[in-house]
Amino acid sequence: MILAISGIDGAGKTTQINELLKHFSQKNKRAVRLWSRGGYTPLYNMLKGVLRIFLGRKLPKAGKTEKREQMLSSGPISKIWLSIAIIDLMLYYGVYMRVLHLLLGTVVIADRYLIDTYIDFRINFRSIQFFKWTLWKVLVAVTPKPDHSFLLFIPLDEAQKRADEKNEPYPDSDEIRKLRYRYYRKLAKRMNKIDCLQSIETVSGQLIKIIESK
Repeated sequence: MILAISGIDGAGKTTQINELLKHFSQKNKRAVRLWSRGGYTPLYNMLKGVLRIFLGRKLPKAGKTEKREQMLSSGPISKIWLSIAIIDLMLYYGVYMRVLHLLLGTVVIADRYLIDTYIDFRINFRSIQFFKWTLWKVLVAVTPKPDHSFLLFIPLDEAQKRADEKNEPYPDSDEIRKLRYRYYRKLAKRMNKIDCLQSIETVSGQLIKIIESK
């Protein structure tokens, strides 16, 4: 079984995934959390680490820095970065996730999935229509379809409040948060939308009920 958990930062993805892991553990089912973000998978991070060893200061530090934003604002560099990120996700979803799910029989709980990366790319690379690329279409084709996709949903003001409480190191600006929120609302019809202003127990109960209904 593959479960996709999506939503804006602060919606409670980590909390609910932990509840699901406990639920499957109690049923003696092996389950793993698989976090992903285009350009930030373990494999891609390892590649960037190796490049930093050889290129040193020529590469910007990790995180949102002015040097990094300047590099990614270049058309050719942006397209190269996107292409590598997409190929990396083909391996991550198309190979690694399938091995966990099909060969090992593991319940895979995807903390963020393809739809979240699509939103990230649309926000960060607004002038590039990557979704028309053959590479992206191949990625969509090889990515396993989740048995259930969930959108954990909270209002914008609550997202801001929770971000402040968590003291995020690289929080979205108000503009980006609003844009991200609009994308999730637009794509919500493709997923099971869960109101996460409810208690943790109520939300986890709704998730489990939907999962076990199949």
